[in-house]
Amino acid sequence: RLAIDNATNKNSDLTIFPIPASEYVFVNFEVPEKIQVYFELIDMQGKKIPLLRDTAKSGLNSFSFNTSDIANGIYMLNVFNAEKIILSKKIVVSHLKSRVFSSGF
Repeated sequence: RLAIDNATNKNSDLTIFPIPASEYVFVNFEVPEKIQVYFELIDMQGKKIPLLRDTAKSGLNSFSFNTSDIANGIYMLNVFNAEKIILSKKIVVSHLKSRVFSSGF
């Protein structure tokens, strides 16, 4: 079980867009030093969905994930290293298409 490092967990430093995500979600965050990071989604039932393992460089990092195969819903996105969750934020996945209604005129 991983603990959240409150000194590092600055969710204001974690930017996720678009919300809701339909096909892709983009994640930007900063870390003070180069580290190995893992990304996972956790659904509201606690099911973990591993996304990516990569190296984050010191400073600003940008990653993207394909969400087209992920069911509609609310998830927690966790970014963690081998020891602790370093960032965590709620995301919404929605594949609903917007509908255009005709006024009949």
